[in-house]
Order: sequence, then structure tokens, then C-alpha cells
Amino acid sequence: MKENKKITILLICFLLLIVTPFVVLILNNKGGKMIDKFFEAYNSQERTLIYLGRPTCPACVKFKPILDEVKDEYGIDYVYINTDQVTNKELNKILNSMNLTTSNFGTPYTIIAENGIIVDEITGYVEKDSLVATLKKGNIIQK
Repeated sequence: MKENKKITILLICFLLLIVTPFVVLILNNKGGKMIDKFFEAYNSQERTLIYLGRPTCPACVKFKPILDEVKDEYGIDYVYINTDQVTNKELNKILNSMNLTTSNFGTPYTIIAENGIIVDEITGYVEKDSLVATLKKGNIIQK
């Protein structure tokens, strides 16, 4: 009887070890939602500001507060894609749509897109005045 109980407990533990990662993966599938959000914004008929960054990138950590300040000051909005939350396959799909590869892509990367075309881009960190100038040129901020 005790032997059966041990086997049952071991079997339950084994099943939990196998099933738990799949449950976590399914519940945390933010990457799929992010890639959908990216393509919806990228292919929009309206000019859209899209920011690709990640909280593990020092330049992104420095740039995002500037972007948020401009957002609040000018009443604009942007789509944020956290590249830490997408799989390599999903990131490659995003990059391929912009004719980029992982070898010529880095964060922070900010684009103005319309109908699947990049109207303007900012590669890397920039100061507020440069960001505002680019957003005015791209008609995200009205002059």
C-alpha cells in the first residue's frame, strides 16, 4: 500500500514538472499579442509611431522616459514592442517586414510607419529635440 502511494506521488510530481512549463508558456504568450499589435500598427492607413525597445537595454531605459515625456507634452501615442517578450522567430518576422536582419538591428528603434512603409526612423538613442524634430517631419506632431 505504501509503495502504491509513493508511486502515485512520484507520478503526480513528474506530471506537474512536465505540464507546468507549457501552462506558463500559454499564459505568458505576450509575444504573439505583440507581433499582432506591431503588424496592425505597421500596416495602418494612418501614420503610426512604433517603438521597439526592451527594459534590459541601457539606451532604451534612457530613451523611453524622453519618448513618454514627448507623448505627454504633445498628446501623441505610440505602440511599444518589448523585444524581450517576443521569440526569435517573431522578432525575425518583424524585422523581415522592415527589410532588417538581427545583424543590422538594435534597440532602441523608433519608426513612423504608414501602410507597411517606414516613413522615417530613429536608430538608437536621441535627445528630446531630435526626437521632436523627427516626429514633426513625419507628421506625428503637428508643426
